[in-house]
Amino acid sequence: MRTTKTKLLVIAATGLLIAALVLAMAAFFASRRGKKTADREENTPPLAASPADTGLDTSGARSTGMALFSRANELARLGDNEGALAAFEQTVTEWEARPWTVPEEMRRRGRLFGKQLALLSLEDGATQQALRFLSAGTRASGRPFSALQEHRARLDAAARSALWPESPFILLTSFTAENTPLPVLFGAAQDAVFEVRLEAAGETNEPCAVISVSSGKGRPCIGLPTLVDLSSGRLGLRARVKAEKPVPISMALRFWLPREKVELIYLSTELHKVDSGWTWVTVEDDFLKYCYDHASAANLDMAGAYIDRAGIAVAGEPNTFWMDRLELYLPAGEGHATEPEKAAPVSVPGGAHE
Repeated sequence: MRTTKTKLLVIAATGLLIAALVLAMAAFFASRRGKKTADREENTPPLAASPADTGLDTSGARSTGMALFSRANELARLGDNEGALAAFEQTVTEWEARPWTVPEEMRRRGRLFGKQLALLSLEDGATQQALRFLSAGTRASGRPFSALQEHRARLDAAARSALWPESPFILLTSFTAENTPLPVLFGAAQDAVFEVRLEAAGETNEPCAVISVSSGKGRPCIGLPTLVDLSSGRLGLRARVKAEKPVPISMALRFWLPREKVELIYLSTELHKVDSGWTWVTVEDDFLKYCYDHASAANLDMAGAYIDRAGIAVAGEPNTFWMDRLELYLPAGEGHATEPEKAAPVSVPGGAHE
């Protein structure tokens, strides 16, 4: 009798589990069908991945990102916005490291989550927290340049004024996130010897990257892995840096062409004098046109091209650099970038203006 009763309980529990799964799936598909027209701008598709990437086993990467995003949502429901922000920034870092693992629906949800928590933080007067939430949500979309353009157009005047006293911008990296990748070497000067570590030595005593260059020829490019779409219009990128020894440096970017599996390096010829004080190093351009012109000249297919490295080009001589943060901004009205060093343009092999 006890055995029969146990079997009945197991069957009943199994039935309830199946019913719960069916209801969950039904709710999921219903939510997809019932999305409002107002959310269409939040449904921008992610950047295309290369065919080789899509053949990888993504189950582990996807589950890690999903678990972090679920954690962020749960903490937000509990009112722990600080914990939610930390989990969400880690989520976005995971998504950027393996963009081909992120479904379009999750990108839409991530973007909405960041925007909603940013507005809630503004109501609480937590402006910096709001900016970090909005930045993470904009990056989560997979197309931060396009998303930032839409934020400028759709956020109300009060929110824009609180977030951006000057030009609209987002943080492309936050070294406070536990899984933030360290800067990497890219470009032609692959013989450079350098070390990277994190220290609480940023402009506001928060974590920043400390880059020690021992040797190298040319202009080694040292930057952060990122994921920025190429869209019509001028885009600005800037890094907050300082150097142990005064030296002229510039921004450096790497475009990735997934169809060709080829990189295209952008070296700005605008040099900025950097010393022991914190300095904005900037670059502004129509990068879509730049990439198109260079890809066409080399007979390359630029479909799905995007920026996957952003950082600084430095002299190969021994020196130490601190990188506090990296930002993406819309140039119109941008007011606190440093002026380029007053010098004649420098000819850079393979640079942006050759």
